[in-house]
Amino acid sequence: MADKKTDSATLTADETPAARRLTARLALRRRDLLGPAVPWGRHRRVAAAGGGARERTDVLGAVARWAYRHCRLVLGSAACLFLLCAVVGLNAGDRWSNGGVIAGGTAAQRAEQAAQRLGAGTPDLVLYARSRRPVDAPEVAERGRRLTELAARSPGVASALSYWNTGLDPLRSTDGRGALLRIDLKGGESETARTARTLVPALRAAASDLDLSVSGPAWVNVSATDQAERDLLRSELFALPAAFVVLALAFGSLSATLVPLGIGLIAASGAWPCWRR
Repeated sequence: MADKKTDSATLTADETPAARRLTARLALRRRDLLGPAVPWGRHRRVAAAGGGARERTDVLGAVARWAYRHCRLVLGSAACLFLLCAVVGLNAGDRWSNGGVIAGGTAAQRAEQAAQRLGAGTPDLVLYARSRRPVDAPEVAERGRRLTELAARSPGVASALSYWNTGLDPLRSTDGRGALLRIDLKGGESETARTARTLVPALRAAASDLDLSVSGPAWVNVSATDQAERDLLRSELFALPAAFVVLALAFGSLSATLVPLGIGLIAASGAWPCWRR
């Protein structure tokens, strides 16, 4: 009877909540959610599909377990790397360009090269200056000559021609109240776009009494890049909240939702410094 009572008491004690919690904790320690606990560099034998065995090293599992044990160090390092990449790539936007690829061996390219040798190539910037008075008026003509000289002296400008310093009638409008300013810039498409981005506002500020309309390949490149940046910003402002909602519904946990978003932000911030090269 005493033995039966002892067995019954032991069975009852094993079924208490405290004992069940202890058993569950021991089971969780034995079971590694990231894979079987294999020390770093140690091999184990895994049965192959056709029989026999092969050896492999559980490197990814060891790395994952190390990252889990040192989660604060890993998260802190990732946050510092994110901030560093964001600071380094903060001014990479001015290096964007829509150009850079020119088809070679075409008739259009040969015609453009021939026109450049004859001094009749396509200008990088074309400014149309409009005035309320005729462009031949002394005040307007003086303002136009100063504007042309300012453009010619600006960094990155190869040459600047206008109606006011050449007197060519094709550069003047039929009503006599508008004139063209042709500007050739130095460098490739990216360099000319950066020069145009700073040159055009300076010319507009210097000729506030003239209505300047800007065109040309360099300014088209600048306008297209700015429009692409605005469209990208609007799309990301819509895509990020939508992705957050979808991930939250899929994972059902806030912490699990933030993991892929954090990985995406770190990857994007790491790509920004590469654009500065």
